[in-house]
Amino acid sequence: MQMYKKVIVMTRGNHFLLGFAAFFAILDVLFELIPYFAVYSLVIHTTEGTLTEHAVAVHSGIVLCAIILRTLSRWASAVSAHKAGYRTLYNIRIRLADHIGKLPGMYFTRQSTGNLHKIMTEDVERIENLLCHHLPDLFASIAAPLFTLAVFFAVDWRLALFALCPLLLAVLCQRILAKEAAKHMHTYHAAMGAMTDSIMEYTRGITLIKSFNRTARTFTRFTDSVHAVRDVMITWNKNASTFYALFGTSLISGIVFVLPPGIWLYSGHGLTFESLFLFLLLVSGYALPLDRLSRFASKLRQIEEGVGKIDEVLSTPPLPPSRTNLSPRSGDIQFSKVTFGYTPDAPFFQNISFTIPYGRLTALVGPSGAGKTTAAQLIARMQDVWSGSISLGGDDLRDLNQEQLFEHIAFVFQDTFLLSDSAMANIRAARPDASDAEVIHAATMAKAHEFIASLPQGYATPLGDGGVPLSGGERQRIAIARAFLKDAPIVILDEATAYTDPENEVAIQQALSTLLARKTVIVIAHRLSTITEADKIIVFDNGSVAETGKHDSLVANGGVYSRLWAAQQASDQWGFNMPEEQHA
Repeated sequence: MQMYKKVIVMTRGNHFLLGFAAFFAILDVLFELIPYFAVYSLVIHTTEGTLTEHAVAVHSGIVLCAIILRTLSRWASAVSAHKAGYRTLYNIRIRLADHIGKLPGMYFTRQSTGNLHKIMTEDVERIENLLCHHLPDLFASIAAPLFTLAVFFAVDWRLALFALCPLLLAVLCQRILAKEAAKHMHTYHAAMGAMTDSIMEYTRGITLIKSFNRTARTFTRFTDSVHAVRDVMITWNKNASTFYALFGTSLISGIVFVLPPGIWLYSGHGLTFESLFLFLLLVSGYALPLDRLSRFASKLRQIEEGVGKIDEVLSTPPLPPSRTNLSPRSGDIQFSKVTFGYTPDAPFFQNISFTIPYGRLTALVGPSGAGKTTAAQLIARMQDVWSGSISLGGDDLRDLNQEQLFEHIAFVFQDTFLLSDSAMANIRAARPDASDAEVIHAATMAKAHEFIASLPQGYATPLGDGGVPLSGGERQRIAIARAFLKDAPIVILDEATAYTDPENEVAIQQALSTLLARKTVIVIAHRLSTITEADKIIVFDNGSVAETGKHDSLVANGGVYSRLWAAQQASDQWGFNMPEEQHA
């Protein structure tokens, strides 16, 4: 029942179309029965000796009209159901995408990409199948046996009770099959989610996997997930096969239950030949619509599981809206006694405080997992602090308009995500209203114009999945071009020159100098040599601020930064040095 309530909410605005589809599905069943009653009427005319050519013509016309009306009813039901289904499909996907975009960053540490992909595609498609196909079939499959039973009881209630037996047997088997499906459905969905994850991992990492001479059979996570799905389905079908066979037999066994008592009732117990003929005409197939119900029931658990997962995403609380909807102002970024964590009761930051000065270059450094990226995400309010506050220009981030805050900040990440679109569209993603000339100017400033112009279709060349592959340095320059185009007053760089080749690194650094002029710049630094001239360096260690200052003073202090600097200097001196005996 809960599932139907959720589906009713998801189909809001399409209830009339769905009702229309159900109404015409029921009419379809009524028009399907009319030819049988026409034959029954002709048999009565025959036994009474009143059959004429006119009667045959009239009955033939009725049958023809019933066929035409049934075709029109099916068409109307299908059109209404599909229109409602595709509208709902669109609305759910748009709602999901919009809601996911508003969720806090920590949500994505708990959800795998494969699971979200499955929800957005497979689980949503199941709702479309429910509305477009299963729902009309549901009404038709219920109406057909009920109308036929009503006729049976109207003609002879005694024989109707025998005709009811195969229906009751089929319903009993179906209940058992439904319980069996309920036992395995959660395991099935978990196995399918794990398999989707492993398939995505396998395809994305195929180059690495091949480099280690691994195949699909030797990539254990992939094979284990496929075997898990196989084992669930085999166990499920093994447990259900006996009752499914009995169910199928009961649907076509009506004549076995009706013929012996029918002959007995006909031979002197008040049942006419015409009535017995009508029973035999209808009973063999009147329960067959339950097979469609069975198929619907077998998918119902999958649909229910999918609806539950969609509702789980939509029910996840997004970041709270802005408290006062202020527009961001330029100024210092201030962390004041900030406490924050990714899991309840396990704070990562505890009462940390520091200031990022306006219009200056501030570097965030520290060992891996120390909190650099987390601090940068909090500055963009990708998630809210547990306690304390983060302010921009004196205003708490939670009071600022969220969309305007994002417009105020440009990111250049170490791993650049490319859309499956043209090079022009990939750069324009930073500012959709930018002209072609502005995009080309941004690419030129980022030292990306030359390689983009050399691509097969220039700026129209497809990038991303299925497009022209780019090197790490080229992808990074696309990201820098986006930042140039956005021209935000705050720029957050995650080692922006990490993947650039030595030949172009100096030129890109010069381009960044132009980009970063008169801006508040936050650099998440991995190579300390790139931030020795920073106005301020904030050193993180185990979720706390260990020290702050400039490069020279921090090196002299002998603290965390000094140790990191010494380690990096030592690593810069490292090189391949083969033992002498190997040269012999």
